Amino acid sequence: MEDRVTVEFEDDGQDFLEWDLERDPDASEPTYTVIACRPLQGWVWEGTKVLADDIQAGDSLHLITPRGSDMRLVHRVASCNTTGEPGETGSDDSQHLGSDGNSSAMHSLDPAYKRGEEPRQKER
Repeated sequence: MEDRVTVEFEDDGQDFLEWDLERDPDASEPTYTVIACRPLQGWVWEGTKVLADDIQAGDSLHLITPRGSDMRLVHRVASCNTTGEPGETGSDDSQHLGSDGNSSAMHSLDPAYKRGEEPRQKER
Protein backbone atom coordinates (compact mmCIF):
# COMPACT_ATOMS: atom_id res chain seq x y z
CA MET A 1 0.00 0.00 0.00
CA GLU A 2 1.60 3.21 -1.21
CA ASP A 3 1.48 6.41 0.89
CA ARG A 4 0.14 8.56 -1.96
CA VAL A 5 -1.54 7.60 -5.20
CA THR A 6 -3.40 9.32 -8.01
CA VAL A 7 -6.48 7.53 -9.31
CA GLU A 8 -7.82 8.32 -12.77
CA PHE A 9 -11.42 7.33 -13.47
CA GLU A 10 -13.10 6.16 -16.65
CA ASP A 11 -14.86 9.15 -18.20
CA ASP A 12 -18.60 8.52 -17.91
CA GLY A 13 -19.40 12.23 -18.24
CA GLN A 14 -18.95 12.93 -14.51
CA ASP A 15 -17.41 16.20 -13.30
CA PHE A 16 -14.39 14.53 -11.67
CA LEU A 17 -11.77 12.45 -13.43
CA GLU A 18 -8.89 12.24 -10.98
CA TRP A 19 -8.35 11.93 -7.23
CA ASP A 20 -5.18 12.21 -5.17
CA LEU A 21 -5.31 9.81 -2.24
CA GLU A 22 -3.20 9.68 0.92
CA ARG A 23 -2.88 6.57 3.08
CA ASP A 24 -4.37 6.80 6.57
CA PRO A 25 -1.74 5.13 8.79
CA ASP A 26 -4.03 5.12 11.85
CA ALA A 27 -6.97 3.31 10.22
CA SER A 28 -7.84 -0.19 11.43
CA GLU A 29 -8.19 -1.43 7.84
CA PRO A 30 -6.38 -0.31 4.63
CA THR A 31 -7.76 3.16 3.97
CA TYR A 32 -6.94 6.18 1.85
CA THR A 33 -8.36 9.71 2.14
CA VAL A 34 -9.22 11.84 -0.91
CA ILE A 35 -7.02 14.94 -0.58
CA ALA A 36 -7.62 16.44 -4.05
CA CYS A 37 -10.20 16.04 -6.80
CA ARG A 38 -9.90 17.25 -10.40
CA PRO A 39 -11.19 18.97 -12.40
CA LEU A 40 -14.31 19.74 -10.33
CA GLN A 41 -16.22 18.66 -7.21
CA GLY A 42 -13.51 18.85 -4.57
CA TRP A 43 -16.28 20.16 -2.29
CA VAL A 44 -18.06 16.80 -2.66
CA TRP A 45 -15.22 14.28 -2.54
CA GLU A 46 -12.30 15.69 -0.52
CA GLY A 47 -12.23 13.98 2.88
CA THR A 48 -13.89 10.82 1.56
CA LYS A 49 -12.37 7.55 2.83
CA VAL A 50 -11.48 4.91 0.23
CA LEU A 51 -11.43 1.41 1.74
CA ALA A 52 -8.78 -0.37 -0.33
CA ASP A 53 -5.21 -1.55 -0.13
CA ASP A 54 -4.48 -2.37 -3.78
CA ILE A 55 -6.34 -0.19 -6.29
CA GLN A 56 -6.34 -1.54 -9.84
CA ALA A 57 -7.82 -0.51 -13.19
CA GLY A 58 -11.43 -1.68 -13.40
CA ASP A 59 -12.05 -1.44 -9.65
CA SER A 60 -15.23 0.09 -8.27
CA LEU A 61 -14.09 1.86 -5.08
CA HIS A 62 -15.73 1.29 -1.70
CA LEU A 63 -16.18 4.71 -0.04
CA ILE A 64 -17.22 6.32 3.23
CA THR A 65 -18.16 9.93 2.48
CA PRO A 66 -17.47 12.80 4.90
CA ARG A 67 -21.19 12.69 5.77
CA GLY A 68 -20.94 8.99 6.67
CA SER A 69 -22.54 7.39 3.60
CA ASP A 70 -21.16 3.92 2.87
CA MET A 71 -21.22 3.40 -0.89
CA ARG A 72 -19.53 1.92 -3.94
CA LEU A 73 -18.59 4.48 -6.61
CA VAL A 74 -20.19 3.77 -9.99
CA HIS A 75 -17.28 5.26 -11.97
CA ARG A 76 -14.56 2.63 -12.38
CA VAL A 77 -10.82 3.18 -11.98
CA ALA A 78 -8.96 3.67 -15.28
CA SER A 79 -5.49 3.77 -13.68
CA CYS A 80 -3.74 4.17 -10.35
CA ASN A 81 -0.23 5.61 -10.03
CA THR A 82 2.10 6.33 -7.13
CA THR A 83 2.66 10.04 -6.52
CA GLY A 84 5.25 11.78 -4.39
CA GLU A 85 3.38 14.96 -3.53
CA PRO A 86 -0.33 15.65 -3.55
CA GLY A 87 -1.76 17.84 -6.32
CA GLU A 88 -3.42 21.14 -5.70
CA THR A 89 -6.27 20.77 -3.26
CA GLY A 90 -9.57 22.38 -3.97
CA SER A 91 -11.18 22.87 -7.34
CA ASP A 92 -13.22 25.29 -9.38
CA ASP A 93 -16.76 24.19 -8.63
CA SER A 94 -18.42 27.06 -10.46
CA GLN A 95 -19.76 24.63 -13.09
CA HIS A 96 -20.66 21.68 -10.87
CA LEU A 97 -24.21 21.34 -12.21
CA GLY A 98 -24.99 19.59 -15.47
CA SER A 99 -27.28 20.99 -18.15
CA ASP A 100 -30.22 19.21 -16.50
CA GLY A 101 -29.61 21.14 -13.25
CA ASN A 102 -28.36 18.06 -11.40
CA SER A 103 -24.86 17.36 -10.17
CA SER A 104 -23.35 14.16 -11.60
CA ALA A 105 -21.78 13.54 -8.18
CA MET A 106 -25.25 13.44 -6.70
CA HIS A 107 -26.21 10.93 -9.39
CA SER A 108 -23.31 8.80 -8.14
CA LEU A 109 -24.80 8.91 -4.65
CA ASP A 110 -28.43 8.50 -5.68
CA PRO A 111 -29.72 5.00 -4.72
CA ALA A 112 -31.89 4.89 -7.85
CA TYR A 113 -28.81 5.51 -9.99
CA LYS A 114 -26.94 2.70 -8.24
CA ARG A 115 -29.87 0.35 -9.04
CA GLY A 116 -29.60 1.26 -12.74
CA GLU A 117 -32.68 3.49 -12.75
CA GLU A 118 -32.77 7.08 -13.93
CA PRO A 119 -31.65 9.53 -11.22
CA ARG A 120 -34.20 11.85 -9.68
CA GLN A 121 -34.59 15.13 -11.53
CA LYS A 122 -34.29 18.42 -9.68
CA GLU A 123 -37.67 20.08 -9.34
CA ARG A 124 -37.90 23.46 -10.99
